[in-house]
Amino acid sequence: MGDASIRRKKEKSGDKGSNFNENAGYNNLREIWCLRKSVVVPMRYLIDTCIFIHYATDRGLLSRDVLALLKDYDTVICMSAESIRELIIQHNNGKLVSKYWKTSEQMIDDIRDKYFIEILPLAEEHMRTYSRLRLNFAQDHKDPSDHLIISHAITEKMPLISDDGKFDFYTKQGLNLILNKR
Repeated sequence: MGDASIRRKKEKSGDKGSNFNENAGYNNLREIWCLRKSVVVPMRYLIDTCIFIHYATDRGLLSRDVLALLKDYDTVICMSAESIRELIIQHNNGKLVSKYWKTSEQMIDDIRDKYFIEILPLAEEHMRTYSRLRLNFAQDHKDPSDHLIISHAITEKMPLISDDGKFDFYTKQGLNLILNKR
């Protein structure tokens, strides 16, 4: 189970972690071992920058299905470091997100600590996927940040949640897209 998923569960239950014992209530090591063997790995989702902005500022812009995924304590919600870069730029340029956080550093802390979103670093393998990505010229989709976020999702084999209809083009290249249909 991911750290963010565990933190969300502890917060929901009011557990601050000081007395948290994951083995409490089980009689023997075999019972614990059997439970661990049957544990399902939580589903991980990558969210696009716009989805985070909607989640943090106006949840009415999210479909019921997407909101349910974001609030599900058994899922791990992730963002690409590229999305964080986009948000920092928006904050520093006085755009929408600057109304909600005094500093971009506070915003990053909240992404991790308030919204329990894991920030995924970019690595060479993401850049290699990005270098092979066929672009959607038919719909004039030229946003390099979108392309990098899409490449991140394809490389990590994670469903990407977005409300950008142009992303559908990339499903033929391995993108698992969940479209936020309002």
